[in-house]
Parts: sequence; C-alpha cells; structure tokens
Amino acid sequence: MDLETRLTELYNDLGNQQGELKDSGALGKVFNGLLEEVRDQHGDDPVIEKIELLGFNFSGHTAASAESLRTVVGQMRTVVRGA
Repeated sequence: MDLETRLTELYNDLGNQQGELKDSGALGKVFNGLLEEVRDQHGDDPVIEKIELLGFNFSGHTAASAESLRTVVGQMRTVVRGA
C-alpha cells in the first residue's frame, strides 16, 4: 500500500472521531510512522518540518483533538500528492 493511501485511510478514520483522542498508543505509532515516511520523502517541505511526533501520556491521552490531527494528516497527504 502506498503512502498516500495510508494517509487517506488515517484521514478518513479520524473523520469518524470527535474531540479528545484517547488511545493505547497505537494511533500515535501509526501517525509517527507515517510522519517519518513523509519526512524521508519531503523533509524539506516547510510544513512537514514543523510537524512534531504525536505523544500520549500514561493514561492514554494526548493534547491533540481528532479534528486537529485530521488537519495535520490532510496537510501531510497534500504534500505527498504534490510530489
């Protein structure tokens, strides 16, 4: 499966969620893995270089909301599509 397809899947999955994200770490691992791959291919993009890895605390919470993370994934997908 190519990078754009995986980003689209995550984008669509996040569209089914709202508000605060609670996760055991799987979502963070998926997002961080995709971000690393996007950085490998498009590390010189000014938006991509500003995106930070997603972290979750011990109770499974992150500061990111589903909506804000979806926006970031949309930006990552746009950069990949533009290549």
